[in-house]
Amino acid sequence: MNARMTRRWLLLPLVAVAGLLTGLTGCGQGSPNGTDNGGEVLAPERGVPTDLTISSGGALNLLGGDVGGDDYLLVLTSTSEAAGPTTVTLNDGTTALPMLQNAAAAARPVLPFGHLPIAARHPRCAPIAAVAAMAEQVGSQRDFAYEHLDGTKETLTTTLRAVTAHGLLYVDNRVPDSRLSDEQVDDVAAEWESVIYPGDIGWFGAPSDVDSNNAIVVLMTPAVLEDGLDGFFDPSEAAGGVDQITVLTPTEAYPFETIRGTVLATLVHEFQHLIHYNYKAIIPGDLNRQDDSWIDEGMAWLAIDLAGYSPMDEGVYYGMDTYLEAPEQWPLFEFTGDYGAGHTGSSFLFFRYVADRFGTPSLKAIVQSEEIGVPSIQGALGEDFAVLMREWAAMLALDDTGLTSDARFGLSSYNLHGVYDGGLGNSYAFDGAGASALGAASGHPAAQVQLPRGGARYVRLTSPGPGNVSVLLKAPTADLVRVQVIRVPAAPK
Repeated sequence: MNARMTRRWLLLPLVAVAGLLTGLTGCGQGSPNGTDNGGEVLAPERGVPTDLTISSGGALNLLGGDVGGDDYLLVLTSTSEAAGPTTVTLNDGTTALPMLQNAAAAARPVLPFGHLPIAARHPRCAPIAAVAAMAEQVGSQRDFAYEHLDGTKETLTTTLRAVTAHGLLYVDNRVPDSRLSDEQVDDVAAEWESVIYPGDIGWFGAPSDVDSNNAIVVLMTPAVLEDGLDGFFDPSEAAGGVDQITVLTPTEAYPFETIRGTVLATLVHEFQHLIHYNYKAIIPGDLNRQDDSWIDEGMAWLAIDLAGYSPMDEGVYYGMDTYLEAPEQWPLFEFTGDYGAGHTGSSFLFFRYVADRFGTPSLKAIVQSEEIGVPSIQGALGEDFAVLMREWAAMLALDDTGLTSDARFGLSSYNLHGVYDGGLGNSYAFDGAGASALGAASGHPAAQVQLPRGGARYVRLTSPGPGNVSVLLKAPTADLVRVQVIRVPAAPK
């Protein structure tokens, strides 16, 4: 669940396309036919995203003389689901614009264990034998077969330490009571029953009950730490007949008081995965079916935030900080197990935006949709995804800047130019989406601009001269690139 562990994850012939400002403001109002504007000089309004549309050629002239010292921010997005980067050519430039890097986020002290995304290969852990309902009593023993990531297998003997209305909490017998006391187990069980279970089912829907006991098996074991993890939900467990989540236990180096927030955050995160799998695989009757990893993960990270565990655990803050520092390093679309902290940030921020803008009931509509992937989002929200992604990308730059009152371009839950203190001792000072600077004093800024397919990049055209700034854009048509321009105050010198 935590992005402490970073497991890093046909260019087609270029077709000339040119950006066109239509004079209309707001996202999605450019000409869909890509008609050339004939060199008309236009002045984007301050703080208002204006779409640049695809054209067969020609130049776009932005007013550069009377902008009061402002800059122009280009917001580039791609909705292609192909892997790897794409390149946008600005004014036939031949030099690559340097990519932003994650120097600050990478230097933060974080816990030495982390999350393995739902699309990756997981450890395997399942009860060796079914247990009759009458045996589900505190103090009863149960064995689990555990297979580590390296293929090593072992049998975990556990004790049922707590029973709630919807949970059976087993603890590995290797964990002494001095490390995880009955009071601490009861604390976890109480959070499960009062916050985690009702929260996740309220936000996302009902869990599976493949073992017909109306309860989720929660296994706490140090085995997950040996794999460098804080916990997991493995779909094969549900397919094998048990509704189960496996999470970490305290250690001598990391006592309960230090990792309590991580334990709770892991539980609410992994339980969302279990619910998600119920709707996308178990109910449809196809146990090999899974939603796109970035959607499932984004929802699970949002569950942590909705439950109020983000400050305690810091995983959400760390992911946001990593993504905002260098957006072009982290595509929103991530379909594999190659999932790092910035992917956490991008997918979380997208679904945080969805929840803020459309309300939390929209989350349940997406999860419970018969569709998977982008069609589930479009169907649940009634929005064109390409437009929604552009508005989300613009929001990451405009939130809490005071430049706009348009609700499409702000978050109600976070200030992306604010400071947040985490429970593990780190402080996170957000400054919106990071942008690469490109001088525009010549009126003809030129570069090769790389961005991830299925992701976003921001380019700040600085110090426009007294004349017009000419912008000619070229990109592969198959990569579904869109560009917006926003007039913004000049960056501090």
